[in-house]
Amino acid sequence: MALAPLDEDDVRGHLNKLKGHKDQTALDLRRNVHKHYLQFVKMSEEISNLEKDLTKLRTLVTELKTVKETWSAADAKENKTKESSHRRADAEKSEEHVTKEGAVTTDRERHDLLESVEGYQRFISPAQGITLSYNTTSFVELDPHNMRFKQAVHIFLFADRILFAQRKKRAMMSKARLISDKAFPLSDIAVMDIPDGSQVTNAFKILKYPDVHVFRSDTIGEKKVFLNVMKEAIDSLLKSKRRDPRAGLMDKDGSMSISFSRLNEKRTMSGKGVDPSSAEGKVLAKLEELDVLVAHRKFEDAVDLIELGRKVLVDEEARVEAIETPDKVKLRKLGKELNTAISNLTRAIERDLSRLHISRARAIQDVEWLKRLEMEDKACEVLLEGRGKLIKHRMRHIKTTGDVAAYVAELSSLVCGMIGSTSEWFKACFHGEQLLSAFVKWARTQFVDLLYVVSRQVFESRQPFPVVMRSVRAVQSNAKAVAECGLDLAYLVQATLERYYLESIQMFEQESADGLANAIAEDTFAPYIEDRSHPVMLKIQELKSRPPVGEFVIVFHDIVHEFLRATDDLKGFTSGITLIAGCVCSLFDAFANWLSQHLVDKRFPDGRGLVLLSSLFVVEKHLFPEISDRIRVLAPGSEDLIKDVYAGFSEVYQRAWEEYRRCKDQHIIENVFPYRKRNFAQAQSLDDDAMPSQETIDLIMHLHDFYRTMTADINPDVMLRAVIDDIFLFMTGRAVISVDEEAVTPHFGAGGLQQLILDIHFLLKVLENVASPEVSSFGAEVCENALRAFLAEQVDTSKLKPGEWYEKRVQHATDKYIPLVPQFSRKEGT
Repeated sequence: MALAPLDEDDVRGHLNKLKGHKDQTALDLRRNVHKHYLQFVKMSEEISNLEKDLTKLRTLVTELKTVKETWSAADAKENKTKESSHRRADAEKSEEHVTKEGAVTTDRERHDLLESVEGYQRFISPAQGITLSYNTTSFVELDPHNMRFKQAVHIFLFADRILFAQRKKRAMMSKARLISDKAFPLSDIAVMDIPDGSQVTNAFKILKYPDVHVFRSDTIGEKKVFLNVMKEAIDSLLKSKRRDPRAGLMDKDGSMSISFSRLNEKRTMSGKGVDPSSAEGKVLAKLEELDVLVAHRKFEDAVDLIELGRKVLVDEEARVEAIETPDKVKLRKLGKELNTAISNLTRAIERDLSRLHISRARAIQDVEWLKRLEMEDKACEVLLEGRGKLIKHRMRHIKTTGDVAAYVAELSSLVCGMIGSTSEWFKACFHGEQLLSAFVKWARTQFVDLLYVVSRQVFESRQPFPVVMRSVRAVQSNAKAVAECGLDLAYLVQATLERYYLESIQMFEQESADGLANAIAEDTFAPYIEDRSHPVMLKIQELKSRPPVGEFVIVFHDIVHEFLRATDDLKGFTSGITLIAGCVCSLFDAFANWLSQHLVDKRFPDGRGLVLLSSLFVVEKHLFPEISDRIRVLAPGSEDLIKDVYAGFSEVYQRAWEEYRRCKDQHIIENVFPYRKRNFAQAQSLDDDAMPSQETIDLIMHLHDFYRTMTADINPDVMLRAVIDDIFLFMTGRAVISVDEEAVTPHFGAGGLQQLILDIHFLLKVLENVASPEVSSFGAEVCENALRAFLAEQVDTSKLKPGEWYEKRVQHATDKYIPLVPQFSRKEGT
């Protein structure tokens, strides 16, 4: 929508409409969040219900297995010989004898039960034979929702059911009695162990659709004993149902749920009168057994049946291959049915193989079954696909705590570790090299997906440079671990992330440059003394002169070494290392130029200027050589760049040295020795005991302090000579030092001329050991210029003192003040 033709009211109306849409969108988002939360709760309830439904399904599968066994037993009974019939009769008599002997014990136990448990008749009929297998008081029942104590229980395990009783004390009785609480048939329950955790230990649960009951014992041994007894009881019940097939088909009211006549009718209808001894009958029988085996997840037996069915079918097809017969048509149809059965079995094994938490042994077995079914390529595909889903599943469960580098390290460790373990699984499942390319492609895909996640978490979110380098280091380290399995994935890091980390390096250079500029601008240029253990301070302590440096040098050192540490993480990344080398050199250039310009702008003639100049010296003479050596090793082609940077840095240092000298000149002329402000028009001649002027004395003392504070690294002798030369040249009028006063020709009287000559001679005498040879001629020129100015206005020269007087007064002043400037007195002539 174009806003140009609209007036102000229309624009405001449009703005209010947009705000309304914004508020409505926020409200919809909150509703969606609430809706999804409710869906999450409902889904949790459905999962709980599904777990209970699985228990019911287990019972149905057991009944299905019983139906199959009943069918097989009926078929075998018709083909048995009379001798085998007699043997079964003898066996049944033997079992009846055992049962009757057990009944004696059962009556006695039932009597004890009636005496100890109240209300058991609600769950167990007294008319039924009761066989007590196990009882214990070592368990307590827990609330399945919060795992808190609910009640202590007494468990009675019978041959076909389990009874739970609780001990209660009646109000009118002193002795507590056992009150029956609940009982479950063993065929309707499932017992599941609960792994020990922080909330509960030594626990297990009993699933009775649709309820869940949780129990806990005092020790792990008691729990193991009970679970073993339960397993034996359930197995014994199943065996008894196999011995008496009708028992497995009885409803609760005692009627047959499926009659043998119905089973025979179903079998006749499915077999359509086919002779069981024929090839068609054999294949059909195998197909009927296959569904039951798949339902019970007995894949080994199912695969054996498929192989056997294939062999029979191939033999029969070879027998009728020569002519077209009705048998051949039937075999073709049966072949299609066999292929359908193979597809069903293959899908069942694939579902098992694709489970997220499948064990290695189970995966190897599933792959072996698929290979026997001639599905090796499919087995490879399903195995790798399942492992890929497991990686994604575990990646989603990694918690982010705000430390992006730690998150990336954990993420890369997970993915690379899973790739390595999958490599071991793959080698155990597939022994040839035909499918090796598929695994390599899968591993590359998983690693590239990891790198895309890293790019989003690290680079697209603009993480700080140290975080970027830690993340890249973690990914590279874990990629090298995968290389031990024969997979070189490290090259993908550079190929995928190169564009990102180059941008990150450039961003860090800009941030570092801005930070360094701010550090220089905000620095007070006082000597840094806070952390004497810092590498820069340790380096300075090794120097004899120990020059002072500012805090900005510490900042600069840390920034440069942060870059150099990044090169350790980018080994093999030529483009990144070359860029870092260029960034470091650029920082050196910028550092020198900023300091030089700062000296020009601020004009520090005092100790701050000396700290600034010393800092430049330390960086040029000590830090840069050390860092340039590392750059030469990392980037061999950077020699010309290093030379150019060093030449430019030396030039900047020399420029800063000259600027500091000019700052000192200006400070002396304006504040210490204001030559142009002095009044030399005094006409009265000086007294015989006159001394050099106070300005001259202050100049000598200031030059002495200045010389004493300079370190040997910045050539104090040269600096002092240059400053003295500048002062004398300024007095001659040949050197221009920027001062606020305009240059005017002074007027000299007799006394003023004498004072100037005395001051010049005194300066030359005191500074003769530190000044340059040309200073004497400069002083003579100053005196001659003053004398000409005096003679131009005065004609009477009788008031001027003779030369001997000047020599005596200079010697007297020198003897008085030279002890105060010992640095000048100890210097030898130059």
